[in-house]
Amino acid sequence: MRKLTFLFIVTLTIGLAAIGLAKTSPPDMNINPEQALAFWDGVIFLDAKNADAFNNRGLVYRILGRYQRALEDFNQAIRLNP
Repeated sequence: MRKLTFLFIVTLTIGLAAIGLAKTSPPDMNINPEQALAFWDGVIFLDAKNADAFNNRGLVYRILGRYQRALEDFNQAIRLNP
């Protein structure tokens, strides 16, 4: 429940930022990778063609040791922005 609430808040904040109503910056992936992962999940949810978001989420997955998921996101970033 806590993670879902956090993801909702991050997604809402990102959505508001996208329309200029709020400013947000990504959490530091080296300090809190789980929070950064939720942030980039929210960005990708709102904009599935955002190559930078896939690349950044891939970096977070790499930090978390989830190498297959990292590779998938890096490949998606390349497909979106060769």
